[in-house]
Amino acid sequence: FTQLKANTTVAATSTTFTATEGKYYWHVKALGSGNYLDSNWSSVWSFSVDLTPPSVSNIAPANGSTINTRSVTLQWSSGDNNYITAQYLLLYFPNGTQKVIQVSPSAGSYGLTNLNEGTHYWQVKAVDVAGNSYTGAKWCFIIQLPHLPAPQLSQPADGSWLNKSSVQLSWQAVSNAAGYLVQVASDSAFTQLKANTTVTATSLTFSATEGKFYWRVKALGSGDYLDSSWSSVRSFSVDLTPPSISNIAPANGSTINTRSVTLQWSSGDNNYITAQYLLLYFPNGTQKVIQVSPSAGSYGLTNLNEGTHYWQVKAVDVAGNSYTGAKW
Repeated sequence: FTQLKANTTVAATSTTFTATEGKYYWHVKALGSGNYLDSNWSSVWSFSVDLTPPSVSNIAPANGSTINTRSVTLQWSSGDNNYITAQYLLLYFPNGTQKVIQVSPSAGSYGLTNLNEGTHYWQVKAVDVAGNSYTGAKWCFIIQLPHLPAPQLSQPADGSWLNKSSVQLSWQAVSNAAGYLVQVASDSAFTQLKANTTVTATSLTFSATEGKFYWRVKALGSGDYLDSSWSSVRSFSVDLTPPSISNIAPANGSTINTRSVTLQWSSGDNNYITAQYLLLYFPNGTQKVIQVSPSAGSYGLTNLNEGTHYWQVKAVDVAGNSYTGAKW
C-alpha cells in the first residue's frame, strides 16, 4: 500500500471508488472510540478493472462469397487486453431462422455442413473476463450448388414402333447422381402419367399397353449437387395387333381356263402396313416370293403352266407385327 489511490474515512459500511483500468488492492480498518482502540487491518483483497471490450475480425470466407458446396469453414481472429472467456457464433439462415453456437474461447474457426442454398449471414460475439462483450461485423456467403447435367436418352429411339408390351427404357449414366426419376405418360405434357418411378440403375422396364407414350428422365442430386433438369422428351408407340388379310379372288379351288389370273385380297391394320409379300407355290414344287406395294390388293400373274397353284399374302405393319393369310 505504498501507492495509495484512496485513503478515506467513512461512517458507512461501503464506499464508492472511481477506478481506471488496472489491478487494485484494498483493506479496511475499524476506528476506535471511547474505550476501544482502532482494529487491525482486514485481510487484503484485490480486484481488476477492465473497460476495454474484446476485438473480433472476420477472415473467411470473404464477405459476399459464392460457395458451390454445402460445407464451409468460417474463420475469424479475436483478442482482448486480458483474456476472452466465451465466444458465440451467430448464424442467420436463408429461411429466416437463427442459431447461436457457443465455441471455445480460443477458437478462430468453425465448420458448417449440410447447408441449404441461399444467403447465409454470420458474426462472432466475444466476452472477456470482465464481462465486456463485442459482436463483430455481420458477413454473408451465398450457397449456390451446381445442378447435375440432364441425362442423355439411349433406347428406344425417338418415334419408335414396338410390338411388345415389355419396353426397356435406357439412358446414359450421370456422374454424382444418386438415382434417376423416370416418367412415362400418354401425353406430351406429362399430365397423364403411366409411370413415375425412381431407380438407381440406368434403365427401367415399362409394361405398356397399345398406344403412344412419351418418356423423360431426371438425374437426382446428392451431396453438393442438385437435381438436373429433365432430359429431352422421346416418344414410342406400342402395337400388339398384327395386320389382317382376307383372300377375295379367284375363289379357293377355282379352275381357270387361261394362263393369266389376277389374285385379289384385302388387308388392313390398326395402324398401317409397311410391307406385303405374295407367296406363290407352283405345280412343279417351286416357290416364289414377290414383294408388292403395302397398299396393294391385287396382283396379276401370266404365262402360268397347267396344274394346281397355291397362293397366300403376308403383311407386316409398322411395329413389325406380321400375319400370313390363308393359303388358297
